Amino acid sequence: MKRSFLSHVGAKLAAVSALAIATAIPAVAQQGEPMIQRLETVQVSAQKRVQSLQEVPIAITAFSPEMIEALDIKGIDDVANYTPNFFISDSPLDPSDLRIAIRGIGNADPQVGLDTKTAVYLDGVYVGKGKGLVQDLTNLERVEVLRGPQGTLYGRNAVAGAVNLITKRPDTSLRSGQVTAQAGNFGFYELSGTANLPITDEWAVQVSGLTNKRDGWVENSGPGADFHGFENNSVSVDLLYEPTDFLSFNYAFDVTDTELEPQFWHPIASANEGPFAAALPAYNGNRQDNAQSFTPIGTTQSETLSHTFTVDWQYAEKHDLKFIAGYREADVQAFVNAFPETDMNVFTQVLQTPNPAFGGQSLSMLFGPTLAQTVAAGTGGQQQLRADYLQIMQNLDFDTFGASPPGGTTSLDDHQQFSFEMTLNGEFNKDWSYTGGVYYFNEETGEDGSGNIRDTIDYFSLFGLLQADIGGVNPVTGVASGTPDGLPDYSAALASAAFLGAQCAPPANAAVALQCQQQQANFVGNASFTATTVGNLRAISARTLRTETEAWAIYGQTTWDIRDDLRLTIGARLSAEEKTGEQQAYSPFTLDSNNLLGLAIPGLADTETFSSFDPAVILEHDLNDDWMVYLKYQEGFRSGGFNLVASQDSNFRFDKEKVSAIEFGSRNVFLDERLRLNFNAYYHMLDDEQVAVQPPGNIFARAIENVDSVYTGLEIDGAAILGNGFSTDFSYAYAKGDLDDVYNPFTMQNEARDEIGVVENSWAVALNYERDVDLGAVSGELNARVDWTHKDETFVLPNQPVGERDLLGAQVALNIDRREGPDFRIALWGRNLTDEEYRVNFGDLAVGARDIEVFGTPRTIGVSVTAKF
Repeated sequence: MKRSFLSHVGAKLAAVSALAIATAIPAVAQQGEPMIQRLETVQVSAQKRVQSLQEVPIAITAFSPEMIEALDIKGIDDVANYTPNFFISDSPLDPSDLRIAIRGIGNADPQVGLDTKTAVYLDGVYVGKGKGLVQDLTNLERVEVLRGPQGTLYGRNAVAGAVNLITKRPDTSLRSGQVTAQAGNFGFYELSGTANLPITDEWAVQVSGLTNKRDGWVENSGPGADFHGFENNSVSVDLLYEPTDFLSFNYAFDVTDTELEPQFWHPIASANEGPFAAALPAYNGNRQDNAQSFTPIGTTQSETLSHTFTVDWQYAEKHDLKFIAGYREADVQAFVNAFPETDMNVFTQVLQTPNPAFGGQSLSMLFGPTLAQTVAAGTGGQQQLRADYLQIMQNLDFDTFGASPPGGTTSLDDHQQFSFEMTLNGEFNKDWSYTGGVYYFNEETGEDGSGNIRDTIDYFSLFGLLQADIGGVNPVTGVASGTPDGLPDYSAALASAAFLGAQCAPPANAAVALQCQQQQANFVGNASFTATTVGNLRAISARTLRTETEAWAIYGQTTWDIRDDLRLTIGARLSAEEKTGEQQAYSPFTLDSNNLLGLAIPGLADTETFSSFDPAVILEHDLNDDWMVYLKYQEGFRSGGFNLVASQDSNFRFDKEKVSAIEFGSRNVFLDERLRLNFNAYYHMLDDEQVAVQPPGNIFARAIENVDSVYTGLEIDGAAILGNGFSTDFSYAYAKGDLDDVYNPFTMQNEARDEIGVVENSWAVALNYERDVDLGAVSGELNARVDWTHKDETFVLPNQPVGERDLLGAQVALNIDRREGPDFRIALWGRNLTDEEYRVNFGDLAVGARDIEVFGTPRTIGVSVTAKF
């Protein structure tokens, strides 16, 4: 994929859009009578066949073409605000990666070794990794968010739910197309277009493209890019062949190229700050709109390519077969700078300034000669640090702190996946219907962190050990610290060596001499442990992991109409997966596969098989023609895997997790189909949930532990016709987690867990208005929408929540229907109209400098013009 090719396509789209906009638009005349409104029948394919939303015993939020247009939805991240119990946040280590939580069940760890807990499908093809999902899609027709485990029909990694992204298909009967141009603040522009071209009565092709760009809303006066900007370019071609009314073949190809500027991380001032906090600017707690980096700021590059082949065959009356084969490639080069405004001159001064907390020596001495002295003492002089270590420490080029290397980090390396699925649907008679199928998935993927983070952040490898006292005596206070487990103490040995070197050759007086004796005893007792620890030390983020997954499944579901008003559905899925993982760690500072003692760092490798049987039982009862209730039991699973940042075999592999869910739901239509009100209550039990834990103050080192959890909550959503052209849609969700304590191998303690991704209260409410307007020679329709969304504070990582948010959005649109020539739609839109300052991300980095946080997007406004042919 070449950026020049996509840019050329973008230029062509721009020319077509400009030509369309140049067409004259008639003025609006007197307003006419309000339109007669009815709640639309929402069609979904959640059960692998087309049904009305009110007929499906699944908690679904569905976005119709009209909603997609009104909300300008182009991807998963656009629907989160409008979906109850659906929370999305960007990964702190990869801006192209989405962390999705449904009903509080989601991933906090963005590493490639963990599969997602929400299954994402694009036109029926499972997307294996969340990395690269921050992209805009063209020509979306429908989006469905299925809440709760979908273990039977969707299966793979759907313990939280599933998201269906469905694009428009070609049409052999109608030549059509549309072009949209948008512009807004922060230099935003977008050009998109779709053309459906019938070739014969049996053949049609559809071509779509999109190019958009927004400048960063945090302007950088220093070198490199701004923050929070983006640029997307995508092209898709969709070919349809329909030889008969009962058989069709569809092939689709799409390529997407996305460039993302990094998030801007604000350092949080607090009493608990690391040694480099002095190199950071003062922070007043408010959202910044400008910054000055001291080092070049790069961007994240994401490229995806996919092929999809679909066969639809109605082989008998009321019986059909669907076959989908999909192939997808993805590559991501991620750039992150955790401390973009670090003054590197101050940083260097901190390194070289003696610090009483480190025995009166500087950090550069502590990590240089002092470390060498401690290692030598711990091995009786038989083992030294590698010959080039001290020279490396003396010649480190501290030109950045907490940042990816130039060009970024390969956070998704040569990702390739292939899948096929065959599904059968049908009815034997009016009382029996069925869905069944087989599924195969193969994925080869990885993350190459061999040059992940620049030298200066490797100090975190040592900071984490310095601060994680696990026994022994504090070298400064002489008081026992950490847990009383009697284990040797890494930081005590280092700081004792510093104290001995600075104060005890020779001692100044008798009191100091006594301290020297105490420190000497402490040093001897811990130096051997220190030497071993240094020998095992890995660069916290410099690791590579390659995994291969092969998954098979067979599933089936049948519904028996016991009576006209009572239905029983029984289903099950049998899944088996084989995973292979190979990891290689690298040394801090040297970034090769030899540790600081010059010994080879062994690679980790394993192959595991995971299997699961996941049943489902659903009982539906129609209380009347407009009121259906259901009770459901559903199981699902997510396979185990391999931990990218593991340091030894014991924490390389983690086990599968299993969910068992009970849900009660109600589907209601009142007032002659002018009020729709749906309700769900759920109880989800996760056995052996995969949970990421980390050392205090270090988000880069992590372990994956299996522990039990329970998630409960309720959801209400609906829509109503208010009259006189007014309507409303609304939703509310409550969620709660009951989480067992998790064992943290870094602290060797059981720890309480924060409810990551659990939003206790969230709601969305919108007021819509529609009215026919008199435009003289042409007809017109006025549409307006105002929406308010709220989410309580929640955790995106342990220890620190991001605050609650209340966001106000609006759109006013005029649709102009011409008798001849193109129709037009002109819209004014705005998001976060109150310009609320709210936080969306957090990083626990106080061990090195300060904790950090990210604010959400400020107010954005714009205009769009669409021509439909």
